[in-house]
Amino acid sequence: MSIKSETFKLVKEVWKFDYIEEYRKFMNELRYEKGDAANYPEAKKTNYGYVARQQNLQAWGYILPELNREKINEDKFMKIPALKQEELELLEKPHLFIYEFNRICVNRLFKDYNNIRKSLILYNHKQYNYKFSIDKYFENSMFDNLISEIEKSKSYNLIRQNRTMLNKIDTSHIVGFNDFLEKKIESTGISLISTDLRDIFHGNVPNGIESKHYKAMFSLFVFERQIFNICQLIFQGFLMDKLKCFDEDDIYQVNHSGSNMIGKFIDINVQGFELLPFLSVRDIVMINLEDGYNINTLASIHSKEMSMDKLSGDTEHYQMRLLDDDLNMYQYLLDSVGRR
Repeated sequence: MSIKSETFKLVKEVWKFDYIEEYRKFMNELRYEKGDAANYPEAKKTNYGYVARQQNLQAWGYILPELNREKINEDKFMKIPALKQEELELLEKPHLFIYEFNRICVNRLFKDYNNIRKSLILYNHKQYNYKFSIDKYFENSMFDNLISEIEKSKSYNLIRQNRTMLNKIDTSHIVGFNDFLEKKIESTGISLISTDLRDIFHGNVPNGIESKHYKAMFSLFVFERQIFNICQLIFQGFLMDKLKCFDEDDIYQVNHSGSNMIGKFIDINVQGFELLPFLSVRDIVMINLEDGYNINTLASIHSKEMSMDKLSGDTEHYQMRLLDDDLNMYQYLLDSVGRR
């Protein structure tokens, strides 16, 4: 078993919820213009969906526009409608499920380590003083098998070995380090590594900080990204029955495929395809390439660009990080710290 397989099993349970079709229908309305919008003649549901997608925060991202509606509507170029109560409750249902998985998982694994636990809660409800308006509709036991697999992961066990030291670090500093590290990794694209990260990998660390301490901090970062990817897959399960798969029929050019001291990656050009599913940065897709590549795995979208060409037509350029069976896109990061 693996984190990936247990996540897929959980997604199959999600499909049994009685509101799934209604939720998917409403999410399509947020993408396509249907009906009259409330409050503003120019405030369209499609605008609401656009603002929600820009958050890149899964189901939580679709609640945030409602919480920030007054501020958003100060912009004369875009207005969003107020949600009806039943629409808000529908959007809350998948978020409640994902939020509870995140909360229960980190509470169970780090119940005596408050700083670590707080740093791994992905959705900042406190900032908005947010409370759910719906009741819980599922059992916590749904998450047991997945959490058991998470306990076996390399990143979790590295945190566990260093949890006393890590818990002495203030939560805000952990979150700040994770944000800094993600920006440092992603700023150079998928194939390159910044000089200061290379220095850390080779043990040339500043201020005499030991490599083992960096490895411990990196393990928290990797673990947090794994939890995010689990939540992302669950969210996409609420939206669709099947992940988008890029194969030889879609991909007309592989620009680069390989790995570095952080992980595996692929850079591809894809022929324009159907509008659904709409793909954004951090969405997860399937890559299935045989000839000379032997890639059959999940991938997280790092960047996406669209272009028009007279010869090839509408094309989309994707850079992606490949995920392993633990839904880790930074497979080699922990092994690289302290490497000489």
